[in-house]
Amino acid sequence: METRLVSAFYFDNYGGDQRPPYHLHSAVARYHRYLYSIVQLSKMNLPIRLVCGDNVYDALTIELQHNNVKNVEVEVRDLDSFKYSKKIRDLKSKYPDKFNFYHEIDWAKLDLLNEESKKGADYLYWIDCGLSHRGLWPNKYAKNPKELTGFSHNIENYKFDKIFTPDFFKHINNWVGDKLINIKNRQFFHPQDQINRIFGDLGAPDGQTIGGILGGHNSKLEEFLNEFDSRADKCISDEYLLNHEGILTHMATSKPENYKSWLFTTWYHENTGGMDWITPEWLETQVSFYEFVKEIEHE
Repeated sequence: METRLVSAFYFDNYGGDQRPPYHLHSAVARYHRYLYSIVQLSKMNLPIRLVCGDNVYDALTIELQHNNVKNVEVEVRDLDSFKYSKKIRDLKSKYPDKFNFYHEIDWAKLDLLNEESKKGADYLYWIDCGLSHRGLWPNKYAKNPKELTGFSHNIENYKFDKIFTPDFFKHINNWVGDKLINIKNRQFFHPQDQINRIFGDLGAPDGQTIGGILGGHNSKLEEFLNEFDSRADKCISDEYLLNHEGILTHMATSKPENYKSWLFTTWYHENTGGMDWITPEWLETQVSFYEFVKEIEHE
């Protein structure tokens, strides 16, 4: 049974500023997270197709070679080559204060899944290349918990080797079965009123789909990708750009039988720092994102 992964690494402001789309993360920290996290993701020993901008290619390939990574295929790809990029940029130029987010990348995830699906793997997933970082995972899952400094240039902050193992996607596949993965966040970051207006009112879902891991069994992929394109076309014709997570939320809500779903309520966990209100008592009332590994019995 074959499982393949696709991902991307684009970076346009290595200056340390905080321009959109990452209002809370400095550019340098983002750069380090993507660069070092992909090394840990490679430890899952699955074929990963990674597209990137030409401005990160040299550093990326050097880092992969330094860590003897053989299973990540790196490809330089201009963002303009993706299906909706030009239409997205035209709308962003027309309404410069309205769509202040990097939709060229988040919609491109589906393009990459479509391209890779032609290879016929049993399971295919998009995975965010920066997914292995301490904002998501408690220290207990790190290779060297005592060496987690919090400084972005410290590669130890990305070595969550108790999560990203060769068994990680085996457990996801067993959990997903013949469906698509749908991890949902009860915190709503995308305008549900606009989602329902453009695509049709399905009421209020219990959560919104997150885009960190997308895809699943190949029997559902063609319909999944066609459904996304149909809704993306509606966004373009309506001149309202939704984040891909908003589009995917409507898709999963309209056909729940196609998805294996799981809901969490917070990104925070017991080692989240800097916020006194995140207490053990509060966490007991929540479902943290990292508990997904318990859901799929990957502990």
